[in-house]
Amino acid sequence: MLVCCCGRGQIICDWSDYDARMKKLVHIVQDQLDKNRLPSVHPHHSMLYPLSHTQRKGIAARHAALCLEKVN
Repeated sequence: MLVCCCGRGQIICDWSDYDARMKKLVHIVQDQLDKNRLPSVHPHHSMLYPLSHTQRKGIAARHAALCLEKVN
């Protein structure tokens, strides 16, 4: 939900508390990656947020694994 809200904030140009929201989002995504959970950020949206390249690769890998799981 936070990711959705952060994305909407960017689209409607609500920049209030941007730094705090981005810090929280990055923390949530890292926690999801650390726990080997599917991140709530999709790979194609990861470029919108201040994530590291390692985090972006982790997001893409988790989503790719889910796709492979659904195909097999």
